[in-house]
Amino acid sequence: MDLVLSGRSVKLLKLCESLGFRTLDQLEPFAVADGPCPAICMTEECDKTCKTDKHEANGYCDACGGKTVVSAVVLAGLCEARKERNAVRIRELNDAFRTTLRGGSVMMTPGVAELPDCVKADVVSKVVSFGDFTEDNDPHGEHDFGSFDVVGRKFFWKIDYYDRTLTGGADDPADPDKTSRVLTIMLAGEY
Repeated sequence: MDLVLSGRSVKLLKLCESLGFRTLDQLEPFAVADGPCPAICMTEECDKTCKTDKHEANGYCDACGGKTVVSAVVLAGLCEARKERNAVRIRELNDAFRTTLRGGSVMMTPGVAELPDCVKADVVSKVVSFGDFTEDNDPHGEHDFGSFDVVGRKFFWKIDYYDRTLTGGADDPADPDKTSRVLTIMLAGEY
């Protein structure tokens, strides 16, 4: 039985070979690292390699003159695969934090803080047990937002990601060593 590779697969193999890599696993860390990304011309007769932006899908090829240069990240689908892996990891970290209230800070807005203790306890219980994630309220699959009703009032909760000093946004919310999570519980009207 003959193995037939797609044109994209052939180009990806040629790019790996030109860099001295035998597998895509060897290429991936090199391709996604900071700085220019390896790329190759997708024209059938041209195998020109170069470096370009990670997200380049139609860069200029100085060998054949076409807008046919594609980065290794785009060619191998590493952007989407990495996003999916990150979303899964972020979801796991968010669920662990939200269900235990450990691994971050929990804040209540003034409107929630002023409620009777028994209502606040019910609200926190709803946040901890929340599982009604849908495409509408969780489009990225990170379990970082929810809404529910208690005593006839609409509440929201959300998780934000900050750097460890809480002075700016987190560079990588999938990395718990570099991220501080803050869960905020609020009345819908305070959003």
